[in-house]
Amino acid sequence: MKKILYVLIAVLFVGIVTGCEIKFNNESQTEKTFICSLHDDRTSTNGYVLDAEYKGFYKGLYVSRVETVEKITSSNAELLDSFKSSVESTYLANNAKYGGYNYNVTVSGGVLTSTAIIDYEVLDVAGMVKDEPTMKPYTKDNKMTVNGVKAIYESLGATCSD
Repeated sequence: MKKILYVLIAVLFVGIVTGCEIKFNNESQTEKTFICSLHDDRTSTNGYVLDAEYKGFYKGLYVSRVETVEKITSSNAELLDSFKSSVESTYLANNAKYGGYNYNVTVSGGVLTSTAIIDYEVLDVAGMVKDEPTMKPYTKDNKMTVNGVKAIYESLGATCSD
């Protein structure tokens, strides 16, 4: 009788654990998104206007990637070329050091357009935090958190929503 009871308890325990594990895995596999948008015309006094959209993809607490589109509008071609050089060198250096960046920067018709995909599942978050300790609060378990990434964009003046 005791053996049957132990077997029954073991089967129920395995069933419960497996059921919870399956439910947890299904929940963690559901990819969700958030959008952070920025329109800064205060910069027009400096000769340009900035518009940006950051679309984050995440599973559970962690961001898997962010797709960005940043546009700088200006009638000053030298200013746009300077921004282009700066953006490209920043992305190039970050990609060389941490990986995970796929980007393109163009200037056409008075608009610099920078598009990037930052793959946080590839990016060396631990290395980035080591080099930039101020990034630590935005991470957990060497991964970028949803709240952390949103906080970074909000600190730039963006408004984020799910």
